[in-house]
Amino acid sequence: MIKYQNRKEVRAALAECLPADTHFVLKPDEGKDDSDVFYLSGIRVPGASLAVFKGGQTSDYVLFVPQSSKIAAAWSNPVPPLSDLEASIKSEMPIFDIGVMPAFVQRHKGKLVEGKPEVLRNEIARFRMVKTPEESRAMESAAHVTYLAFDKLMRESWKGLTEASLASLWELFMSKAADFDKFDDVETAFDTIVANGQHARCMHYNPRGHGSSLRNAVIKTGNHFVIDAGARINGYCCDVTRTVPAFVDKTQDGFFKALYNIVLNTQYQMTRIVKAGMTAGEIQAAMMEQFVDGLMREGALDTRTTSREALIYSEELTRLAVHGWGHFIGIDCHDPFYYPDLSKKKAPDLSNHFRYLQNETVIPEGAYITIEPGLYPDESSTILKEGYRSVGGIRTEGVFYVTSGGCQETTFQIPRDLNIIMEYRMIANLEKPKQEPAKTRRRK
Repeated sequence: MIKYQNRKEVRAALAECLPADTHFVLKPDEGKDDSDVFYLSGIRVPGASLAVFKGGQTSDYVLFVPQSSKIAAAWSNPVPPLSDLEASIKSEMPIFDIGVMPAFVQRHKGKLVEGKPEVLRNEIARFRMVKTPEESRAMESAAHVTYLAFDKLMRESWKGLTEASLASLWELFMSKAADFDKFDDVETAFDTIVANGQHARCMHYNPRGHGSSLRNAVIKTGNHFVIDAGARINGYCCDVTRTVPAFVDKTQDGFFKALYNIVLNTQYQMTRIVKAGMTAGEIQAAMMEQFVDGLMREGALDTRTTSREALIYSEELTRLAVHGWGHFIGIDCHDPFYYPDLSKKKAPDLSNHFRYLQNETVIPEGAYITIEPGLYPDESSTILKEGYRSVGGIRTEGVFYVTSGGCQETTFQIPRDLNIIMEYRMIANLEKPKQEPAKTRRRK
C-alpha cells in the first residue's frame, strides 16, 4: 500500500480505483458526522455529505454542508460560513449548502447512488489504514495528551472516588493537558471506561450509563480496576487501557498478579511478532498461542485437554479471551478494516475470536493499530483452576505504528509494569502533612 502525502493525493488515487461512471453520495446518519467524509475532505461537520463521481478519465468531489439558522445557532455551535470552510481546505473542492443537494441529485438521476455503498466504503477503508504525515502528527499529539492525563491521574489519591468520578477526573486532566499544549480541536475519543472489581469483566462498562446510580462503585481496597481512555486531537484518536490495583495491598493477591503478568507478557511478545504483511487472522492466532503458553507455564489451567493446538482453538479459551487482538485506529477509535472479500465481512454465527481468525486483512506499513490482549475470568471459566476464576477482567492496551520490521508504540510512556504502577500508587496514597492555619496578628 502506497503512503500518500496528503488528502489530495488520496482522492486522486481513490478515483483511479473506481470504475468509469461510478457515482456515489457519502451521507451520514442524521445529525452525525461521517468519518469517510472527514477523511476525504478535511471538514468535520455533523450532517456533511460528499458526492464522489467518476466519468471516464475524470473525477470530481463535491461537499455539501448544512448551514446553521439563526435559531439553531442560538442553541449550539454555528457551522462556519461556506467561504470559511472552503478557505480552510484551500479550495480543493467546491462546497455548497446541503439544501441544494436534492436538486443536484435529481440532475444526475440515473447515475448517482445514494446511501452507504459498501464497495466504495470498503475501498476508502483500504486507504484509511495508511496514515499521511499530517495524520501521523495528529495521532502522535493524541498519544502525548493521553499520556499526560494518565501520568497526572496515577499520581492522585483515589480514596472515596467512584468509577464515574475517576472517569471525570481523567477527562479533566486530559482537557488541561490539551489546553497547555494549545490544541484547539480537543475531545475524548470515546466515553471513558472505568470498571472497578468485578465490573472489569464487562469490556465496555460505562459507569455513567443506564442504571449507573445502582452500580457505580466506590474504588475499594482489595480491588483493581480497568481504565480505558483516550484523547482525540484534530480529529484523530488515541486508545489506552491499563489495569491498576486500587491500593497497594492488591499486589498480595497471587492469582491477580499471575494473570496480570500473563496478559502483560502476551502483549510484549505480540509487539515482537506483529509487522507489516501479517494478516489480522495471523495476529489473532499469535495472541491465543501466547495466552495458552502463559497459562500452561503458570499451571493455571484445569483441563484434561493436553494438546496445545486444541486449547488455542477451543471454545473455552474464547470465553476467557473474549475479544480480538485490537483494531485499526485513526479518525474513528475503531477505524474500519479493509476486506479483500466483502462477503467475509459479516459472520454472525462465529464468535469474535473465530471472526478474527478468518479475517484476511493484511496489516500495511504505515498503519496505526492497537494491541490489547485481555482475560476475563468468572466462575464459569472452567478452563481455569478455581482460584483464578474470581480475579475479574484484566486488559492492557497501547497504540502502535506498524513498519516492515515490526511495530513502534506511541503510548510507551504510560506505565504498565505492575511494580512501576505500584510506585505511583504508593506515593499518591501517602498521607500529606497537615498544614497549620496561618497565625494572624491582632492589632492593638
